[in-house]
Amino acid sequence: MNLMRKTTTNYKVALILILLCVFSACKEESNPTGSSLGFFFESSNTGCKDGFGGRLQGSVGGSVVLSSFNDTIRVLHANAYYDCCSDIQTDVAKTRLGYDVLEVDHGDTCDCMCYVDITTFVCHVPMGTHLIRLLDTNGGLIDRGYVIVKPDDSGGPGQP
Repeated sequence: MNLMRKTTTNYKVALILILLCVFSACKEESNPTGSSLGFFFESSNTGCKDGFGGRLQGSVGGSVVLSSFNDTIRVLHANAYYDCCSDIQTDVAKTRLGYDVLEVDHGDTCDCMCYVDITTFVCHVPMGTHLIRLLDTNGGLIDRGYVIVKPDDSGGPGQP
């Protein structure tokens, strides 16, 4: 009888471990926003490029480069002008015509400004023409443009 309880307990423990493994393996990639929209995104920044200091004479605070490769859109905000202690990341929202990329500050506030490059990759984007709008930390429009996502040669993601 003692052997029977031990065997039953071993089976229960094994079953629980198997279920935990299955649930862990089934976890999908998720957006920081917690939504399940069929795409995901990643963002990064360079930190201060020029050390500490003021805005260069005649500078308008950066340029935006939009590009795509297979089913991924890249949004580069080069020479964005933010607080030195900022940790700028992005949040991406699907819109009717494309995607809004909102720069979000997760850092502290300091008494200095510097230039950073902020890069966002929006992945698993369907084929077609997409309007990309880049918004600053206050929701103001920095730039907008269209990106065409074409099928890749491998027949992989991004294709119907």
